[in-house]
Amino acid sequence: METGWEALAADVAPHPDNRFINHAQGFGVEISTMSYALDQRGITGKNGGVS
Repeated sequence: METGWEALAADVAPHPDNRFINHAQGFGVEISTMSYALDQRGITGKNGGVS
């Protein structure tokens, strides 16, 4: 069973150009929640990539 962080990484890795809203909809969460989660993992906005 994968953790939430592993699921997030698995969702973002093949689709790095997706917007936060696309990832958020996939997890059924608000955009602000997805933004926070991606920030916690060091993943920045669509054009920023991994920091």
